[in-house]
Amino acid sequence: MTPESSDSPSKAAPRDDSHRIKIHNWQDAVDSITDDTQLIRYMKLSAFLLLLDNRLFIPNLKLLQAQDRRESRIPQELLGPTYWQKMSEVVSPHEQALLRITAGPKRWKRVGSILKADPRFLAERWLEELTKRRCVWCWNRSIDLLHSLWKIYGERGVAVLSTVGRIRKALEKAGAREGVISLVRYAPLRTPQQLEEVTTMLEMERSLNLRRPYLFKAAGYRIEEEVRFVLGANPMATSKPLGVLIDIDSRALIQRFEVAPDLPRAEADCIQQLANDETTGVGPAASGVATSHWSPPVGPNPGVFVAVADASRPIDWNINGLTTDKNIGFDVNGDGTRVLSWSVKFFEEIYSQLLRGA
Repeated sequence: MTPESSDSPSKAAPRDDSHRIKIHNWQDAVDSITDDTQLIRYMKLSAFLLLLDNRLFIPNLKLLQAQDRRESRIPQELLGPTYWQKMSEVVSPHEQALLRITAGPKRWKRVGSILKADPRFLAERWLEELTKRRCVWCWNRSIDLLHSLWKIYGERGVAVLSTVGRIRKALEKAGAREGVISLVRYAPLRTPQQLEEVTTMLEMERSLNLRRPYLFKAAGYRIEEEVRFVLGANPMATSKPLGVLIDIDSRALIQRFEVAPDLPRAEADCIQQLANDETTGVGPAASGVATSHWSPPVGPNPGVFVAVADASRPIDWNINGLTTDKNIGFDVNGDGTRVLSWSVKFFEEIYSQLLRGA
């Protein structure tokens, strides 16, 4: 049994059936999202380094709930008893499957002379299964570099800028089989008063959206203008790590990035060079810093480390006799891993020297 996603495209979404991840726009959306919509994601330096190594961890809903107790629970909190009544219609076709995968005690309710599983119990089990079967990658619609989001998500890190289309293409290339891209709707935790708030409540009650509680968040998060990439996932693969670690083409995904404003200049220069080119070496902050990088074996000649007298000058990372290549992927430290421009280990070497004032 897989909780239904019904992630079909809606108003203003491109009708391109070749995409496995569909764009969803709300019926009352003033500014619909398209492949060209600019997005931003704030992240810690560790997550950015992982991304430059062409790997990405996407959390499932269960992990997000550990960080926000209201994650995917806004509809049930706001709709009250009505929510469980409406969810009964959603989960009743899956009653037998839900009972089969329930290891613990079950709750029953007598309907006339027939003993049936309690509808609320089935809905709770369905929602629990959903937390293991949906992974969510969160981005932000406003590409203004917001101080509050730097502090919450990207302190001493970076903000990656991209587009809906770039991200979607990278995820599908990485193997995503199905999913939905949507703006999050924000709901106040009180009786709705404005038209938008009433509309949000009505959206929650729709059968389609009862299956997608992860598209609603408390109004306190409104400043984030969150756009979610929600992907279907195998619960066996996500149960232990509470998410999935995938290979992804970071060069195709990243349009550009900004370094956190609270970083010292030397650290910022190091990070800026992570996705740069041979012509700039490691950057001006590495002026006078001597280091070395790996030259792999060629024919009978063994691999060696090539000395670099000044890391701020152009460096021939890929040993092709030129120092004009940009955004290269190369094994610069001999560990067998090809990375974008330079390796994490090499970065740590230079970084530590800069902090020592070398």
